[in-house]
Amino acid sequence: MVDGRSSLARLLSPTPLDRFFSTYWERVPLHNPRPGKGFGALFRLEDVDHLLSLPGLVGSDHFRLLERDAPGDVLPSEGDGGTLSLARIYAAFERGATINVLGVHRFWPRVGALCRDLEETLHHRVYCNLFFTPATAHPLHAHYDDQDVLILQLAGSKTWRIDDEPFPLPLRGDFADVPLGDDPTEIVLEAGDVLYLPRGFVHEPEVRGSASLHLTVGITPHRWVDLLSSAVISKAQREVALRRALPPGALFDPARRRELEEGFAELVAECLGDLSASDAVSYLAAGSLTEMHPLPVAHFDQLAKRDGTTAQTRVARRPGMLCRVESTNGRVAIQFPGNRVYGPRSIAPALEYIAGTNRDFAVGDLPGLSSGSQITLVRQLVLEGLLRYVGEEREP
Repeated sequence: MVDGRSSLARLLSPTPLDRFFSTYWERVPLHNPRPGKGFGALFRLEDVDHLLSLPGLVGSDHFRLLERDAPGDVLPSEGDGGTLSLARIYAAFERGATINVLGVHRFWPRVGALCRDLEETLHHRVYCNLFFTPATAHPLHAHYDDQDVLILQLAGSKTWRIDDEPFPLPLRGDFADVPLGDDPTEIVLEAGDVLYLPRGFVHEPEVRGSASLHLTVGITPHRWVDLLSSAVISKAQREVALRRALPPGALFDPARRRELEEGFAELVAECLGDLSASDAVSYLAAGSLTEMHPLPVAHFDQLAKRDGTTAQTRVARRPGMLCRVESTNGRVAIQFPGNRVYGPRSIAPALEYIAGTNRDFAVGDLPGLSSGSQITLVRQLVLEGLLRYVGEEREP
């Protein structure tokens, strides 16, 4: 899945991205049939065995066996120290249990690369879960989710029953089992198809005839309320009044409710009238990058090449390296997944150049630095994991 367009554009083609965002995003589902197209380069049915053999996966919080009528919808392990054996997994699958791997992007590099490419397009957090459902499975309970999802049907087929009346844009953590309405829309996904489902739409998938394998790509959006919350937290870093504790014994005492209301109104008037959107964006972006992990792209074989760096050497950001530049206390830093590198303010133009370009560039193109400083900075950023020498990367 590497051509000139983003992964999202390829998944939704022929629907243009501008039409997707204006017509479907957060509004209505979109079914994109893709006959003759598959996801073999991403994940195949035969890869399930390899995935389950990865050390530490089975028995971890990333692995579940789902069954409609089991307590909590999760089949427990039956006494081998909390770990399911492959034999028991096979038996449970035969009985109708769905194999569910949470966060499969952390275990399968190509899926991780897809999620990161979607993050680079959307600037929202993206994760991926795998569902392998046997032909004998009963439908799981109808429910709605608190994230938008892209369903990638890898093998087999499933019918998705979707209620036309959603719970509009639920907040994070607001998801529930909810019965379908009387006349749900039915969409059949065949291998290679994609379904976009906005958060809040009640849905119930059911396997059709043979085993079904699909990926649920979840999009956890940064909402406007998150930006507003970030503005308040950022302000609290400078205003001690916002960091003080509520009066002891006041929260659950109805007689002291007025005391809290008056204190709240006073803080809003004195501290929150000049919230900074710029500070809020910086706070939210920094937190998002902190939660991201670098992709497992070749790094160590780059280190020996640092000694040959010249002004003509061409470099680029490593795949999946969203980054941002920040200035604090007379210093500048560039933050990216897995790291934050500090330096003097004199390198700020060069760091801004690196953060702002999506193409490879010559070391000598970095603005504001002498030739020697350009080489020193690039060698350091290769060591730190942000840059790589052009032509030396390996696709995950």
